[in-house]
Amino acid sequence: MENSIEKPRGLIGRISTLLNNEVCSDVVFHVRHNGQRGTFYAHSAILIAAGKGFPDLAKQTSQAKVIKVLEFSSHIVEMMLR
Repeated sequence: MENSIEKPRGLIGRISTLLNNEVCSDVVFHVRHNGQRGTFYAHSAILIAAGKGFPDLAKQTSQAKVIKVLEFSSHIVEMMLR
């Protein structure tokens, strides 16, 4: 029996399934800006590889890292994670 759900192809496709996916995530962004709230799940390895803004994530020892975002809207945080 064939599975009707198409799986992402290639490395980029598989990595994109991790975007805002709570499964195995080790970073949580709690966004609160102008009365708007949002929660986003991420993976420290991807964030560290993406740029200079997250190198300290590797130094944190807690299993789940929580980042509070008060300066940007949920829409901006989602765009950053993409």
